[in-house]
Amino acid sequence: MPRHRSELSGRFKRSSVDCVSRWLNVEDGNTLRADETTQPTESEAPMSERLETLKKARERMTDDRDAFAKTLAAPFDRDKAERARIKFIETQELIDAIDRAIAGEQNRSAEA
Repeated sequence: MPRHRSELSGRFKRSSVDCVSRWLNVEDGNTLRADETTQPTESEAPMSERLETLKKARERMTDDRDAFAKTLAAPFDRDKAERARIKFIETQELIDAIDRAIAGEQNRSAEA
């Protein structure tokens, strides 16, 4: 049993590092190269992959927006309607931002 809080904290830190190391499949003394764990940067990822990701995100957000619209169209419940209205507006703003990102990707691929 640890006598001080710092002993417990040290054990937790060691065990969490061990857990992460096992999760990353890194053994003692070995280092993990950056290219083994990191995702490609925006400029390194293929444009078609980025465009597909944006289109999937837009589709998912459109589905969410439609659910909020159904709530707004349902018989009036003040609390639900107010939350749905706020979420509808936030989701629409996100969809607009995704549309701009899609347009930017399409422009980049047309220039290349």
